[in-house]
Amino acid sequence: MAPSTMSRLRLRILFEEPHRMPAWTRFARRKFDGADDGDCTITAAEFDELLGHATAVVDTAASVFASELITAYPDAKVILNHRRNLDAWQASCLANLGPVNKSRIIWLTGIFTSYGYWSWEFFMRYGLPGVFRAGTSGSLGVLDHAMRKNGKWIYREHCAMIRGLVPPERLLEWSVEDGWEPICKFLGKPVPEEPFPRVNDPVGFASRIDHWSKLSEKAFMRNLGIFCAIVVGAVAAGVYTLII
Repeated sequence: MAPSTMSRLRLRILFEEPHRMPAWTRFARRKFDGADDGDCTITAAEFDELLGHATAVVDTAASVFASELITAYPDAKVILNHRRNLDAWQASCLANLGPVNKSRIIWLTGIFTSYGYWSWEFFMRYGLPGVFRAGTSGSLGVLDHAMRKNGKWIYREHCAMIRGLVPPERLLEWSVEDGWEPICKFLGKPVPEEPFPRVNDPVGFASRIDHWSKLSEKAFMRNLGIFCAIVVGAVAAGVYTLII
């Protein structure tokens, strides 16, 4: 994860490419919904189809597929972002992910938009519910409930798993309060002059969730309008045919 200007830009945009969501969803379904033969291995070749052009994996993909990525790329360096205040971390998850998981509007976008469908399938049916042991029903509110019950112990077990899988020389345990210096030293990169970005604080995260929600709602209303127009047109054509 080279902290150059272009690298930081790529880190912001790569996982936001909607056309990759079906593949991430297939991986999550394989892992959490059970392969018929019990084998949920994801190979390096399969990951390369999504990540072959990337230098780092962060955020949801990195946490959902942590063990699979570490196994597939045994020489990779791993940064474990640990939270010093576990109560604050859980409260942030509930405040930002809970409302999305309980939103009927966002759920409905999965019926009328491909973007909404794959986003819901990955984030709210397989990926995050799988991590928090919420099952794979995709029902409204199940993730919120699981985060309240299971969030803290799952967080601790996740950190313990990473420590057990990664040799100490390839692992950096880091917190956002530490800033650039430990990361740059670990990666052998110069420390940038600008301040460390705080784009994933509660305000920034909520802003991104709000942006995603508005995009989904806009697409939902557009496609719902098209659907209704087609239905009305078909009914009108049927009535006209009966009349004549």
